[in-house]
Amino acid sequence: MNIGYLGPKGTFTYFAVESAYNNQSDYSLIEKSSLDQLFDSLLDKKLDAIFCPFENSIEGPVNRVLDRLTHSDMAIHDMVTMPINQSILAKEAISYSNISHIISMPHAIAQCYSFIRTNCPNATIHHSSSTAGALTMINSLNLPDDQTIIIGHKGISKFHPILVLESNVQDQKENFTHFCLIKPKLDSNFDTHKDTHVILSFSTPHDAPGSLLNVLSIFKDYNINLTKILSRPEKSNLGHYIFYIEFALDLDSINLQAVLESMSQYTLFQ
Repeated sequence: MNIGYLGPKGTFTYFAVESAYNNQSDYSLIEKSSLDQLFDSLLDKKLDAIFCPFENSIEGPVNRVLDRLTHSDMAIHDMVTMPINQSILAKEAISYSNISHIISMPHAIAQCYSFIRTNCPNATIHHSSSTAGALTMINSLNLPDDQTIIIGHKGISKFHPILVLESNVQDQKENFTHFCLIKPKLDSNFDTHKDTHVILSFSTPHDAPGSLLNVLSIFKDYNINLTKILSRPEKSNLGHYIFYIEFALDLDSINLQAVLESMSQYTLFQ
């Protein structure tokens, strides 16, 4: 099985997918430089599955992943949770007071806001497509090695000549990310187990009082505990939203088809 992941080697996604599937002999990893490249390759059937970040405990969901899942015939087949330990890396030893440039992806920058504010508040922030991908930007932007740091996984140093100056610099030390394995949409006879969770997306009639409550009441009636509720703009008109709900699926006690049929009375799509 060919699994695409958000590369290059050294990203948190790389270490998460390696940890999750390294005991399987029938897979190979193929790196892509952006989330859209991952989804496009899966749509074009150049990959069997893709592995990408889905939600962080500090910064919340990865909106681009939600958007692409919503508007495609793809589904999450597996979820992996990994602790996130952000590190400061540089090509040479640097005094924090001399830092003028910081490179990393937006989620990593946001997770380390307090560190940046305390140690280098005037540094210029450069956003990269991935934490490991930040390394190449030092040269492409012609940034000075003695004034530039990268925020990312300390394992980047296994693949590149770079120093780990400090680890565990994220604002919240209990920092976790859910990564998901995405394949073409599930067929009707997929296997479930006791830890299976379902994520449904739907929209409701606009400007209809209680429209969301009508849907949520269905889960109360079926005694289903929701573990997540999210919303994203529908990308049509202001004030139009798509909602996402997650719950644990126990087929011995939950009639999923009955739940979906009940939802269809109050939703525009699901």
